[in-house]
Amino acid sequence: LEAIGSGATIDADQGVVMGPVKLTPSQQWFFEQEFSEPQHFNQSVLLELREEVNVELVQEAAQLLLRQHDALRLRFEHSDSGWQQFHADASEPVNFSKVDVSTLTADERRSAIEAEVVAAHTSFNLKGGPLLRVVYFDFGAEEAGRVLIVCHHRIVDGMSWRIILEEF
Repeated sequence: LEAIGSGATIDADQGVVMGPVKLTPSQQWFFEQEFSEPQHFNQSVLLELREEVNVELVQEAAQLLLRQHDALRLRFEHSDSGWQQFHADASEPVNFSKVDVSTLTADERRSAIEAEVVAAHTSFNLKGGPLLRVVYFDFGAEEAGRVLIVCHHRIVDGMSWRIILEEF
């Protein structure tokens, strides 16, 4: 550590990223495949919370993720010149919903959660966005809830999941 030394930290705020940006090679490949429903190429995680949380804070944390990570605000549009991507406005609200499953039986809960997962995965619009959806499942006072996070795979990968989940 002595060889590295200690210097001043640099706080470099890049500001809000908005507007068009060139497709990455991975994105270019994806759109060249001409999938029949490219909006359904998603990844998700269902988190089991360890304790009861304030649902408003869960929504606020999701909103901060959307504002902090420019890629979560990407949109994709197809035109005569091919696919293009652009960043949506950083002030857009996060796609967040709360589902109360506290009065349901275990089987009913499972079915309700599965239905909401399917709805989340099929709700994306590549052009209109958003391509991030967060659902809080309220299990009631006796049991901690669950949080579902769904992202289109063109805005998230294995490495970014680690960062997003840590920050969330």
